[in-house]
Amino acid sequence: MILSPARLKTFRSLMLKQGRTRNGAFLVEGPQAVGEALRSKPEAIKTVLMTDIARVSHSDLLQLVLQTGTEFLEASDVDISRLSQAQSPQGVIAISRFIDVKLETLPTDQNAQFIFLNNIRDPGNLGNIIRTADAAGVAGVLLTSGSVDIYNPKVVRASTGSIFNVPIVTGVALEECIASLKQFGIRVIAADVSGRSISDLEQQTFFHDAIVWLFGNEAHGLSNDDIAVADEVVSVPIFGRAESLSLQTAAAICVYQSSFARQGKKSRSRPLG
Repeated sequence: MILSPARLKTFRSLMLKQGRTRNGAFLVEGPQAVGEALRSKPEAIKTVLMTDIARVSHSDLLQLVLQTGTEFLEASDVDISRLSQAQSPQGVIAISRFIDVKLETLPTDQNAQFIFLNNIRDPGNLGNIIRTADAAGVAGVLLTSGSVDIYNPKVVRASTGSIFNVPIVTGVALEECIASLKQFGIRVIAADVSGRSISDLEQQTFFHDAIVWLFGNEAHGLSNDDIAVADEVVSVPIFGRAESLSLQTAAAICVYQSSFARQGKKSRSRPLG
């Protein structure tokens, strides 16, 4: 079928948060992200749009669309450009249902680790952290209500499909959520300049059992009250002349440091609830 003007109008509304909330859906752009979505959560994908050129250059993706029974619509380059925020659209866009999950459904075990983001505002940062979480085997990402919308097109694009691989809990209250995690024996480690250097820690003993990394806002970090809920406070050392690291870089260092320390540990997973 060919994309109609009426449906194009509906899909364009998903570029804004109000439209996404009203329709319970969001845009996924690019062959890599759409392919990841179809492989990981095909039931979430409602429709896939492709241009003539994309159907030829990404014939494997078209085959995947047909195999999953996902609705397929032919779209022009102009149609795709009206739905894209990329400078050079790749001719592939999907419409997905919301995929965030409830806190109590998160899987965890004695080797699980989570990322908790408090009031993160930059969509590129969030998308890249979700991608890092996916690569590092993180069991879930949690965000407070003051954080950027996970379905913002820039977040989805920066995650390059990882948003479909990592369970994400949104709109949580920091103290209440941390208290719930602690009930399951999950240790809270805050990342803040006031903490001990991560390079000075005994990795195998410090990063034992289930943990949640707590990161603050890009500009203001964590408040004293936020840090007070943590069991440990850790910092990333600066060896050169830079004043600081970006949030996504600091998060990647912290999460991978604990992932390295936990390699080889195997345990049986269980739900939080």
